[in-house]
Amino acid sequence: MFDDFKRLFSRDPLKHRFCGNPWTYAEIVGGGGVHICCPVFTGGKQVGNIFENTPEEIWNSYQAQLFRETILDGTYSQCDREKCPYIYGGALPTRKEVSSSWLAADLVPAIKEKRTVLSHGPRVVKLAYDASCNLWCPSCRSELMLAKKPEQDRLRKVRDEFIIPFLKDARVLTLSGDGDPFGSNHYREIMKLSHEQLPKLKIALHTNGVLLDQRAWDDCKLDGRVGNIHISVDATTAETYNYTRRGGDFARLMTNLEWLAAKFRTRGFGSYHLIFVVQTQNFREMPDFIRLGRRLGVNSVLFSPIDHWARGMSDAEYRHQKIWGPEHPLNSEFLTMLEDPIFDDPIVDMSSRPLFLANRQPPEVKVGATGGFVTPTPY
Repeated sequence: MFDDFKRLFSRDPLKHRFCGNPWTYAEIVGGGGVHICCPVFTGGKQVGNIFENTPEEIWNSYQAQLFRETILDGTYSQCDREKCPYIYGGALPTRKEVSSSWLAADLVPAIKEKRTVLSHGPRVVKLAYDASCNLWCPSCRSELMLAKKPEQDRLRKVRDEFIIPFLKDARVLTLSGDGDPFGSNHYREIMKLSHEQLPKLKIALHTNGVLLDQRAWDDCKLDGRVGNIHISVDATTAETYNYTRRGGDFARLMTNLEWLAAKFRTRGFGSYHLIFVVQTQNFREMPDFIRLGRRLGVNSVLFSPIDHWARGMSDAEYRHQKIWGPEHPLNSEFLTMLEDPIFDDPIVDMSSRPLFLANRQPPEVKVGATGGFVTPTPY
């Protein structure tokens, strides 16, 4: 892979490419750390902490400016070139192509004027710092995690003093990168408050879907505010679901998926996606998952190789679930299945499939748990 990487950038140097994330994006992770790109793609570098800094201190911090400066000068020295798929996959837009981005009004002047200090806040914000969830999937955690009263009080304070002010210029709020937006009282409160205080803000939902029904939709005042919805399902049978999604209710989820499909057909939200975390326990259900997506009329079914969340799996348990590893006893069956033409369906989103079929491995990430906080660290 590294040889391919060197050949790619000997032809098309990074100085002619552009990543707009440090000018437009913020992701807040466990413990309150703020990133202006996916933490994995930058070696976990933070630009501040919501429990220690103000929005302005974070958004224009020294580290934030350094990210912007090293993209403008083409070195990308703050990025991990072997972990970022946009870099090693050659997918970053050229600087000329940035002018057609929906964020061009921010990015084009940033390039021309070499802006590293910004007068506007992030346009896209992803919240992933409240791990509260109604499920305890073994791929993610070993027990039910819900914020207790002292933590709820702390979250309420940061909601009012940091999160709502930080969202003042945002166009999209993604809920959530950890936990579930409907299993978290904190995230529910943010959805309700943003309806009153930030009426133009669009919400992107990443949820297990068990609690997402008409009642929750109305309670969180979501009508007309939802862009895309991603539902993590990881199974097509109740038996497998009861393992991969502990604490869930398969029948209730299927009812909710049908309800969402009907709402999507009437343009009740922007786009509809299903997610399947690929592992030993469920890989044989991947073709049926595509059929489920077809039946529901979703935009895409996303297959994602399981990450190693140390909060949920030991090293041995991860190796057992890593079905795509060449040493796995069922790996040949997995690869044979991936040759099925059903995976060529346009709704299938599986960027790792060509790698697997070429006997190559995608980059791996171990998500370690330290002091109750989750910090992504590359292998």
